[in-house]
Amino acid sequence: MPSIEKNQDIRSLIRRALEEDIGSGDATTRALVPASRKIRAVILTRQDCVVAGIGIARQVFRQCDPRLKVTRAVRDGRILRAGARLLTVEGSARSILTAERTA
Repeated sequence: MPSIEKNQDIRSLIRRALEEDIGSGDATTRALVPASRKIRAVILTRQDCVVAGIGIARQVFRQCDPRLKVTRAVRDGRILRAGARLLTVEGSARSILTAERTA
């Protein structure tokens, strides 16, 4: 099975999901967040869970902006408690805010 980065079906699904969520762009983020603003975001679990889809979440951020640095804290299949770290994303605040809901 090809990696998520090379799987065209998954890449196409992510592209369509981003298009559906943001359409022609994230107007609120563009209006409120300076283009030069850089941030570091940490994605945490809201409740106890079994991790699934970390690679897809990483790819959502990367497709939105290939310059984002996305670091996973865990691998799929791990059992985590609420509040555990899943991913850290660094780079453009606009890109991170635009991709986070889809991811």
